[in-house]
Amino acid sequence: MSMVFCGVCSHGPGITARTERAEPQKRERLLQSYARMRQALLDARPDVLVVIAAEHFANFFMNNMPAFAVGMADHYEGPIEDPEWLRIPHTRVPGNRDISLLEGLYEDMPIIELQQKILKQDPDFQLKSMPSDVGLNHMRWLVAQQLKKEQAAPQRTKEQRRKEMVATQ
Repeated sequence: MSMVFCGVCSHGPGITARTERAEPQKRERLLQSYARMRQALLDARPDVLVVIAAEHFANFFMNNMPAFAVGMADHYEGPIEDPEWLRIPHTRVPGNRDISLLEGLYEDMPIIELQQKILKQDPDFQLKSMPSDVGLNHMRWLVAQQLKKEQAAPQRTKEQRRKEMVATQ
């Protein structure tokens, strides 16, 4: 199977939830760009979509946040946030377990496990960053700081955390 399309786009909640707040020219340019991307994707006629997206605390939280997770469901539903607030209707899209990336991950599993084992041997080990890692490293630092705060604070339920996140957006 060949890759026929690759696209990247922002998915900030304000794009749908508060569209009217944007400057009209910027909003129109963004919406036109999404329309072009949609058409390019349709024109490519892909057999499969591989979507890499933020997890948004739907299944994991800061004390258990894997580097990545692979969806292998027969279908996917979303958004997990309030559909009325996002102005996106709750939708169910088909998935296909048989075309998942899991087989490829199994091929790399011995390497991944060995790397993890080596990293755990030295708790002071720090990954060396490249200039392209600056944003990711800053995000890791922010997450570590937030995790420290949360571990020091009284425990909240997942529902309480979700409401807090929605309230701050």
